[in-house]
Amino acid sequence: MNIKKILYFLAAFILMMYGCTAAQTGDPVFSWDNSQTPEWNIARNAIALDSCTQWDFLDEILRGKRVLIIGEQGHADRTTVSVRAHMLHELKELGFETVLFEVAPFIPVSENALLKESISHDQWESTLDLQPCYHMHEFRPAIEMIKNGEITIAGMDILVDDSVVDTIQAILEKNYETSPDFLVDWDRLKELQHKLNPGKSYAFGSMLSFAEEQEYMNTLNQIRNETDRLIRHIGKNRELSAVRQWLRNMDRNYALTHSFSTEVNTISAYFNQTRDRMMAENVMWYVEHFPDEKFVVWCANFHGNKDISQTIYRPDNNCYYLFNLMGEQLYNRLGNELYSMAFTSLNQRYPDYYTQEMINYIQAENGGKMAADYPPGELERTIGTVTNDAPFAFVDFERLRDKEGYRDVLFEMSAIYKKHGQWLNMYDGLYYIRDMEAFH
Repeated sequence: MNIKKILYFLAAFILMMYGCTAAQTGDPVFSWDNSQTPEWNIARNAIALDSCTQWDFLDEILRGKRVLIIGEQGHADRTTVSVRAHMLHELKELGFETVLFEVAPFIPVSENALLKESISHDQWESTLDLQPCYHMHEFRPAIEMIKNGEITIAGMDILVDDSVVDTIQAILEKNYETSPDFLVDWDRLKELQHKLNPGKSYAFGSMLSFAEEQEYMNTLNQIRNETDRLIRHIGKNRELSAVRQWLRNMDRNYALTHSFSTEVNTISAYFNQTRDRMMAENVMWYVEHFPDEKFVVWCANFHGNKDISQTIYRPDNNCYYLFNLMGEQLYNRLGNELYSMAFTSLNQRYPDYYTQEMINYIQAENGGKMAADYPPGELERTIGTVTNDAPFAFVDFERLRDKEGYRDVLFEMSAIYKKHGQWLNMYDGLYYIRDMEAFH
């Protein structure tokens, strides 16, 4: 009789586990259940995680990958920063030893610099200075890895300040025999660059006059032409290629600056088309020039999206059809060598030390909202239920998207605010955080 009771209990427990708990690493995809919602079917494949130091699933999803995008819902969400900083330790073990940062200008620097010959070793600090996470204690594990030379860091953004002029000048004058008629007024170029970008941010400066525009672009062309001449005579190398890429960023950064002061500015579409295209170009520069490296791209979920046209901005606005984001452009170049992981959360809250005055100020700066104001989607709520309220979870979208029932399925989640979309095609995986401490 006791044996029967035990067997009955085990059978009931197995049924309960099948219907209400998450998957394990390596489990087969659950068959689609038409009696349940799309969100329930997807959430049932989530791997429940007890802490942000469990990374068994990474080895499986990153086989054959060269570039991993790790996103975030907002910018510098504290819990996401902590998770990703710890994640870098495991990624290093898997060969991903170079991290490329959004909101850090294209310049390959680190303690073990990619361009050691021309970049001082202390420049990694200025490279990360714009990243809000750099000043957060949650990012300290990553800082220690950088200081110890365990990982290389570099920028990938379109941002340019006048220090890049010094870098280009140092490379060309120190290492190469330039033409006698290559006479660049480097101080004047720095003056014009500083006028365009007074600091390392998107707080653009003054517009150049028509004559200054011509002077600026003619100087960039003069440097570009001399660099091309050197390439023709001695062959293309990493340094000269980097000079061309810096010039490309200066050119596109100028176009971006100009768009904010003329009628060209059609709000964020032009901004993101220009910026995301350049970020993708910069990532590919690293990929092509360092063929033995594997790269982590640290950015917002938005930029890592592989086809944002598969959701909508608002019910009355189809502006996402105009966007061709960095993730999509990298996917077009890298195919299955790219893995884009979005981060999302169930509960968001302000940090404990935020005063109401601080909250009011940041809300005002963000159109009346903060990341913590955005509600979770149905997928996030269902993951919380299916995983029995696990603090963390992961869903591998890549292995779901071609299965029967999952193909092109429409469901709601809040990786880029709460929206319905064919999210399985927009990202390769989703990292779920139950309790998010938001930064802004």
